[in-house]
Amino acid sequence: MTLLERWGYSHIDRYLEKDSRLWSRLSLRQMNFTADIISFFIGFSDTLVIVLADITLFSDLDYLLSSYSLIGLLIFLNTVLVALEFWLLFHLGFYVVSRYIKIISCQHLSATSIPKEVVLSLVRAVLELNEPEIKRFGLNPYKAQKKHYWFSLILYKSKVILSNALGKLIARKLLARIGFRSYAPLIATLITGIWDAWIQHSVLQEVRFRIAGRLYVLLLLNEFEHHQPTSHLLEIIIRILAIRIESYGSYNVNLDFLLVRLVGITSTPIKQINKVFVLESLEEKLSTLNPIEKQICQQITVALIAFKSGKILPLEHELMALFDIDDSCLKEQKHNFNTLSVTLEKSLFHLKGI
Repeated sequence: MTLLERWGYSHIDRYLEKDSRLWSRLSLRQMNFTADIISFFIGFSDTLVIVLADITLFSDLDYLLSSYSLIGLLIFLNTVLVALEFWLLFHLGFYVVSRYIKIISCQHLSATSIPKEVVLSLVRAVLELNEPEIKRFGLNPYKAQKKHYWFSLILYKSKVILSNALGKLIARKLLARIGFRSYAPLIATLITGIWDAWIQHSVLQEVRFRIAGRLYVLLLLNEFEHHQPTSHLLEIIIRILAIRIESYGSYNVNLDFLLVRLVGITSTPIKQINKVFVLESLEEKLSTLNPIEKQICQQITVALIAFKSGKILPLEHELMALFDIDDSCLKEQKHNFNTLSVTLEKSLFHLKGI
């Protein structure tokens, strides 16, 4: 674990031991909305202090540039307040994650369903850290990653600075006409608040998808344990999983876990499966399945594609097209993951005898 991961993990672990009568009464939807509102006010209040200081203490640019003490105070104030903003947002994220884990522990499976490696993945989601670069069995999870990924990442990390600058520019132009030009920086409070709420909303949605993904994997493995699929069907499921991993665009802890477990129960090593990550080879193998087996593979594929909360990449669309999966079906599965409503379709309970 890195220092940041250890810090986040310890706080989630500490919050799990505490309880809040107020938060425990909230539904999942109310909890998410509350987190968004609190995030907005964190960004709004923090930026309001900076803006008010800018208007009252640092409005005279010539005097500011000639006074090293004022420059130092400006830098110190901005650094402390921005650090406080991130600290509060991170702690809010950790606390909500602990509430999610408690909900899952009560409604779905035992607390051991969310192991340490998954909690660390949730910590990375809250802190917006990249997942570790782990590759297994010759599969490359980064194969479908966009070429301009790093440019997008830098642009994303600069979101508040860029949006605030643009907002101030537009506000100055508009407010100058009615004599309130000097108060244009106040627009930054709303922009920062909206950004913080939106980012927290996106982060917690990713957290829910990662939790739901692990629950789905555990339920799926449980079904395979009680109703063992044929070796032929299992090989095709491994092919689907291998292609899903390579089309994901980054490492996913739940896909990786599922692959390791499936490889462990199959009699054929994954390296001996010819062209395991080639879509055309999977298409050929699908013609050997009966209708029930095809339906099982389709339902599993829908869920595996829904593991990602973000935009679907071209390779993922190709996999969807192979199984005739439409957007509405995927949208429904994503909704289930987003609300932590994780279930297996009834047809998967009929694996026995295939």
